[in-house]
Amino acid sequence: MQMQVFDDIRNPTWLAINPAQTCLYAVSEIDNYQGTRSGAVVSYAIDSESLQLRRLGVVSSAGATPAHASVHPSGNFVFVANYGGGNVAVFPVGQGGNLGEATDVRPSVGARHHARAVDDPPGQFAVSDHDGPHLHMIAADPSGQFVIANDAGLDLTLVWRFDAQAGRLLPADVPVIAAPSGAAPRHFAFHPNGRIFYNLYEHDAKIAVYDYDAAKGGLKPKQLVSALPPKFSGSNLSCEIILTSDGDISMCRIACTVASRRLRWRLTVSCG
Repeated sequence: MQMQVFDDIRNPTWLAINPAQTCLYAVSEIDNYQGTRSGAVVSYAIDSESLQLRRLGVVSSAGATPAHASVHPSGNFVFVANYGGGNVAVFPVGQGGNLGEATDVRPSVGARHHARAVDDPPGQFAVSDHDGPHLHMIAADPSGQFVIANDAGLDLTLVWRFDAQAGRLLPADVPVIAAPSGAAPRHFAFHPNGRIFYNLYEHDAKIAVYDYDAAKGGLKPKQLVSALPPKFSGSNLSCEIILTSDGDISMCRIACTVASRRLRWRLTVSCG
């Protein structure tokens, strides 16, 4: 049953809920917020009894066309990946859940790669955007000590140590992990045990599996498997990877829905 409709946000493409389930954050994937080359992040309060949403405010995403947002395990910061801006940004959460201006903005830098993956599936005709950096996802590890982002445009996975006092991203011991040229690492997920990291490549439809060192934010490759059925032929762009609480992997082609853990309501955004 539809409970509410909000038309006060342009092109909402990703939703994130804080751990306490009291606030919702939605990215507005635009590139002209208040006349700047930036998108926006809109915050909403969630009423614990009625589950109605109430708009709190909006801030610049600090980069063009934001594609993803996530909340730090503490609930004190929101991370945003700006696809068009080629950067990531950190936002402090104020009293009541509203966002302050970015405390840190980090660009992605590297060489341009091929528009097609070196190991495309047979019959693949789609091309990914490899004209420059395109940050597609950012999230903290389960401990909140490290923050990881995927740059699908430069085929990179970036790792930072997170300063939770200042809201700053600091270089990890190994700050960059490269994917095969044209692979386009897009979304990732941690196993519930926190020791295995799954990285989904958009263009060649592969899942890269890593052992994760939670003390150093280190990723050690252990497996690369196809996300497609055996003998698949045709065009495919992988979108999102999620794990259930028991560790089973599920993949989604379109990731535009966030459900409450209480399963009492579901929020859907309309993209485009």
